[in-house]
Amino acid sequence: MQLENMDESQLTVLERTQYEFNDQQNLLFQELANKMLWVSRFLLWLVIPLMITFAFDPDENPQWFYKGFHIFNAVLYFFISRFTARAAKSFRRIIETESNDIKHLMNAIEKIRKLYWIQRLLVEISVFLVGIVSVGIVVYSALFR
Repeated sequence: MQLENMDESQLTVLERTQYEFNDQQNLLFQELANKMLWVSRFLLWLVIPLMITFAFDPDENPQWFYKGFHIFNAVLYFFISRFTARAAKSFRRIIETESNDIKHLMNAIEKIRKLYWIQRLLVEISVFLVGIVSVGIVVYSALFR
């Protein structure tokens, strides 16, 4: 397709898809990717095994609630770690490839969006549970004074 035969909207799309970040911008993406990968590996190699150890520690509280809580946290941190690593790899692809910077940036943003969706859901669940417990405490205090 020749550029002179393209209308304005086609040219704009072509220009956007072929945008390349400069060296200074690539350095920023590299730094971000490195930090994200560090966090991902920290969660994967330290926090998750620690949660699993707590869940199956015979000296820990034997109630299933606590074991389930630690296992739930391990699974949660696994997903957070994976989404973080995938976003970091998309940021790295911006630096390593040519002619696909915007595509890789959008992939990274999509992974971060999923990560924050999980975190938002957890905050909403936490607020709901705190509300339920607070109401329970107030009702219990009113009934059994």
